Amino acid sequence: MFGEVAVGSDGAYVTRDMPVGARSLTRSLFVGLELDADQALLDRAASLVDTVAALDSRARAAIEADADEVPDYVSFHLEELDEGVLREIFGAARSAIDRATFLARLDLVGVGVHAREPDGFSLVLDYSIGRAHTDQVSRREARHGRASRRGVPGELRRITGSRRRGPR
Repeated sequence: MFGEVAVGSDGAYVTRDMPVGARSLTRSLFVGLELDADQALLDRAASLVDTVAALDSRARAAIEADADEVPDYVSFHLEELDEGVLREIFGAARSAIDRATFLARLDLVGVGVHAREPDGFSLVLDYSIGRAHTDQVSRREARHGRASRRGVPGELRRITGSRRRGPR
């Protein structure tokens, strides 16, 4: 997805324009600087970034099943965005946008790789309905360790969710 990325002592941040259906979408990759010191961990993280499509499917299922944060995320956008912006994003009036329509429009816009203690890392997937319209993302985190409870190195432990809100 991102190709080869050089990770130095200050980590790495790259963006790539990628086709998504009939549109082009800018996706970003952030690699935390703390991963530079552990090549084996960095190699494991890189192999997961290469399989982000499978994690994307699992993260989207977690978003759809989320009854705590997602309703607030959807409501916030439907209440705060102008009617014209909603029409631009969804091609429909506010009253015609239900939860399923909203979630179908979420795009994976960012992937972050962060070191986690002990000896693991997390892959963070950020979803948005459009960076030009909102700073809020629906965030899903996949945690990985050298060995999970079952002893399988690098096994996905869980996908959790959160939402962040930045200044506009």
